[in-house]
Amino acid sequence: MNRARKISTHRQLTASFGLLILVGTFSLMLPPMTHKGISFVDALFTSTSAVCVTGLAVVDTGTVFTRAGHWVIMGLIQLGGLGIMTFSTVILLMMGKKLSVSQYNLAGEVFSHSPMKNIPGLLLSIIAFTVGVEFMGFLVYLVSFAGRAPFSEAVFQAAFHAVSAFCNAGFSLFPDNLMTYKASIGVNLVTMCLIVIGGLGFFVLYELWRTYLSPEGRRERRRLSLHAKLACFTSAALIFGGAAVLFFLDYNRALSGLTLGEKVLASLFQSVSTRTAGFNTVDIAAFSNASILVMIALMFIGASPGSTGGGIKTTTFAVFFALIRSYLIGRQEPTAMNRTITPQTVARAMAVIVASALVVATGFMLLMIGELAFTPVEKSRVYVLPYIFECVSAFGTVGLSMNATPKFSSFGKLVLVGLMFVGRLGPLTLASFVKQSQAKGGYSFSHEKVMIG
Repeated sequence: MNRARKISTHRQLTASFGLLILVGTFSLMLPPMTHKGISFVDALFTSTSAVCVTGLAVVDTGTVFTRAGHWVIMGLIQLGGLGIMTFSTVILLMMGKKLSVSQYNLAGEVFSHSPMKNIPGLLLSIIAFTVGVEFMGFLVYLVSFAGRAPFSEAVFQAAFHAVSAFCNAGFSLFPDNLMTYKASIGVNLVTMCLIVIGGLGFFVLYELWRTYLSPEGRRERRRLSLHAKLACFTSAALIFGGAAVLFFLDYNRALSGLTLGEKVLASLFQSVSTRTAGFNTVDIAAFSNASILVMIALMFIGASPGSTGGGIKTTTFAVFFALIRSYLIGRQEPTAMNRTITPQTVARAMAVIVASALVVATGFMLLMIGELAFTPVEKSRVYVLPYIFECVSAFGTVGLSMNATPKFSSFGKLVLVGLMFVGRLGPLTLASFVKQSQAKGGYSFSHEKVMIG
């Protein structure tokens, strides 16, 4: 019964995201939304990228779409980032209606880290927190943008980028993304803060507040859960470790021409943005191959569970790292932060990693076949790294690009649409969706060892 309910809720989530993408697609095709019109595939790609908070673009968002189109994209980002279920539930509550059992189950699936008895209160808190954080980001952006554009234009630019950054979308109204502001400490810091806050996940943020800021937490000396510890520690390690690697690998390449302070700022910004958001202050195509490989790894890992970001998630990577460490030091069970990780958690982490790798590999193969079918083998080699980069960026809902996505055919764009959709919902969610019947039989087979390595 529980398994059937889980499949049902996953279907509801998949259907709701799919419906929102279609609504966004046809909305963006309306004449008032663009200056010269847009094809169905490009509208579908843009809508999917916005709903899945990816940020990949096949057309210039700032110039192709009108102000009405920008409003639609911003709305899709906000709905996709926090989840349609969150907003629909809040609307029902504001209308004075009670949630049904199925709605409670759906909410529990979306925020599944720990059981919550007061889901309506949780959802209202999430909305209030989101609006508050985005408003503070809006104010900082407004100060930075006001000197470069008319005030009314700067107001909308600030609001758009605040929503895009918090939801880890990476959409920008500027043709060069945020490269114009690579030396702006205000724009860099507020963008990084919004990305990190949005990428940590609501439960981690709630735990941090409850443990360190609330009077009860300080009085009772509460401790963070293993989930929160792993999410925070892994995120910090990836941010600063990634920044250090990018700084040293591209000190005289992509970062050349910048002052030492700007190089440090750009490296830190790109490390933060690469895992989840997709903003860039330096041309991605200018980075060395070694740095590109580092970025691919960061994009594949992604944000934390329950956040607005994608990827396999920081906690999944932490469990995988703990598993490898346990084997290397001869421990029977993986441990982290003085806690033993359950076999079920390890199995789920491995399943997520393998399923994600298979999805990315499938997308890459389709791109190579569809885009380079008539290209000589020798010439096609140069596309391998950029195509892998685009696939991981789409699956991790990051949005960074080596300038290959706009050149794809309709087939290639549809491949990335599929990767973004699967990446936002998660491989295991889609696996549950397509499973039509639960496994029968409670028996098990005898154990036997298999040689590994």
